[in-house]
Amino acid sequence: MTQGDEDKLWADIVARYDEAPAAAEVPEAETVTPAPEAVFEPLPLIEPAETWNPVPFTPDAEEGFVPPVPPKVQLPEPPRLIAWCGVIGAPAVFLLFLILGITLPSWASTLLIISFLGGFVFLVATMRNEPRDPYDDGARV
Repeated sequence: MTQGDEDKLWADIVARYDEAPAAAEVPEAETVTPAPEAVFEPLPLIEPAETWNPVPFTPDAEEGFVPPVPPKVQLPEPPRLIAWCGVIGAPAVFLLFLILGITLPSWASTLLIISFLGGFVFLVATMRNEPRDPYDDGARV
């Protein structure tokens, strides 16, 4: 198809744009017959497949095992505990007084700021310098 033929086709399409299509060009409507009502039957029950377990479970063998009592969570040494109290406690006290609308005296505000900064500096200063073992995921056997 050449450029001139394509231009003629487009000109013809544009010229007939507003015309109604001829009866021969319009397909007749198809009659649609309604589908018969479907009847659903329940599927048969399928028994679950037996799961593979390399170590079979026997309830009598499990009755004798009593797990050990976990150890208590130990508190950190006192200087580190005081530092954490300053880092967490000072903003908490500021927030509490702010919510309650109570004005702190300047000496109390200064003391809270110093305790926060001092605790933060202490915790950063006592951090380990060497990286932890990359193969130690913390699991204990």
